[in-house]
Amino acid sequence: LWSIGHRNPQGAAVKPGTSDLWLTEHGPQGGDELNRVIAGRNYGWPLVSYGCPYSFPESVPSCRPGGGTHAPTYEEPKTYWVPTSTAPAGMTFYDGAGFPEWRGNIFVGALAGQTLWRVVLDGSDNVTSREEVAEVKALGKRIRDVVQGPDGWLYLLTDDGRWAIAPPPVAPVGELETAGDMAFSWSSSDTYGEPPGTTFQSYPAPEIPDDDLALDELGRHAVAEHAQRE
Repeated sequence: LWSIGHRNPQGAAVKPGTSDLWLTEHGPQGGDELNRVIAGRNYGWPLVSYGCPYSFPESVPSCRPGGGTHAPTYEEPKTYWVPTSTAPAGMTFYDGAGFPEWRGNIFVGALAGQTLWRVVLDGSDNVTSREEVAEVKALGKRIRDVVQGPDGWLYLLTDDGRWAIAPPPVAPVGELETAGDMAFSWSSSDTYGEPPGTTFQSYPAPEIPDDDLALDELGRHAVAEHAQRE
């Protein structure tokens, strides 16, 4: 038994260069969490949560089990979502060469939130900021998983059986070629730190049986599929 007090883990990733396991977890009504999982620690559920039971009409501090605050008895999440659940899903640490500005950041897909979160850590693994990637949010898609390909690109898998890619910039903004039936551009932004000239491109998911491959394997298949397109 490694740790206890987890409610509904969804995504998992090991931080590059370490053996540290990180999890995304669904809370009840609000209270979704991002946790660094440490041996022997109790993460609180069901005794404490920043979310509220579904019997309450909305998530407010007064209905949080145990008052919400985990410390000092239980391990505090690195970040949590209130009052509305974003339903975090798959996650990845980015350490590729394509986006130097993003190295060390965590990317988290979201189901109910229909978005992609970029989470920034400091040297002590504390969350210093988190931002929704607005252009992914605008797609209106449930993001089931996000993986970094060996090419340094980010691959997103949606619940409706499509995958999208964010390639490193290869041309000035306004001169990018698009592929597939949907594409849009990211421009430079001080808020989100997107490298100029980045695009997301969406393709149909590979035709494979749902029960034969796990989602991470589907992501790797998508990477290979895209490489064949090039």
